[in-house]
Amino acid sequence: MLRIEFVGDSITAGFKVTAESASEPATIANQDLFLAYTRFLAGAWDTTDYQVIAKSGEVSKVMLEISFRSI
Repeated sequence: MLRIEFVGDSITAGFKVTAESASEPATIANQDLFLAYTRFLAGAWDTTDYQVIAKSGEVSKVMLEISFRSI
């Protein structure tokens, strides 16, 4: 079975994914990891064995270094 690890920022964390509009303030209530792209991508690759490491807000230097090393 394929195993995936996603490392990312607010989009990866599902930031404001359930918000009614772009102007709605960010809250815990409108952030949902299970509606973020990661779940759908894992499903498209036919796996349920995945983990997400993500943080909403400023992208850290460490995350950028990991991303560029992966390319």
